[in-house]
Amino acid sequence: MKILYIAHRIPYPPNKGDKIRSFNELKYLAEHHNVDLISLVDEPEEHKYKGELEQLCNRVALFSLNKSVAKVKGIVSLAVGGTISVGYFYQKKVQQLLDLWLQEESFDAIICFSSTMAEYIFRSKVYSTLKVQEKPKLIMDFCDVDSDKWLQYADDARFPMNFVYRLENQRLIDYERRVYANFDHSVLVSVAEKDLFQQICSDVNKLSVVPNGVDHHFFTPECKPSPFNLQPSALSLVFTGAMDYHANVDGVIWFCREIWPTLKTEFPDLLFYIVGSKPTAEVTDLANI
Repeated sequence: MKILYIAHRIPYPPNKGDKIRSFNELKYLAEHHNVDLISLVDEPEEHKYKGELEQLCNRVALFSLNKSVAKVKGIVSLAVGGTISVGYFYQKKVQQLLDLWLQEESFDAIICFSSTMAEYIFRSKVYSTLKVQEKPKLIMDFCDVDSDKWLQYADDARFPMNFVYRLENQRLIDYERRVYANFDHSVLVSVAEKDLFQQICSDVNKLSVVPNGVDHHFFTPECKPSPFNLQPSALSLVFTGAMDYHANVDGVIWFCREIWPTLKTEFPDLLFYIVGSKPTAEVTDLANI
């Protein structure tokens, strides 16, 4: 099959949640099919990984995303009736290349990673003119229910940002429904996310759960000394994740404040390790608890 894969963030290196998922999807697809990749890049230094992706894909096109400019575009999008998320990730030059590739190739399927990438399908003048039998199948990997994230942000924010976040939540719910209705099939990362999606869209006949896996070859334990100063303990807990991500930061802070004292009372030798990149000051301060 000939597949076009569109991602909101470069799927390499696989060093955080969404990129681990998108990279392994891309890797698997490339082993069995001919794949072209279009992706945004929000960290300038990550353009250097284009070569790694070209080893997997037939063609790779990377587009820089300036975060400051993207935020302004997101606010403008919200002001004119759209969503922050779609405005943030939409670029005309990406649209132009996608339409050019759709003219040059007869793709069997288009896979969008993240709901915001659907906008490039909705605005494609080429896709809209294709005959039904010529149109590639549209597959959406929502990963998770993005609209719910904004509702969580609203619960933690003060006015006026709580109002902005709730508005984004409602706009994204409508957008996710539109994506689901127009795509041939969609996937989510867990049963819990599917249940959450069903609260905003009762028809889930075109929705599947594709959970994240573990590369058991790469992560097979070896008998080597640990580079970390780990204390021997019969009981240990580990939290892993990108530690500059709001949900992860909020989660470990809540755990350390609300749960950890009780656990330590019951199990005095218990240790808790927070393992992840770019920890915020709030996270590193937890070492003093």
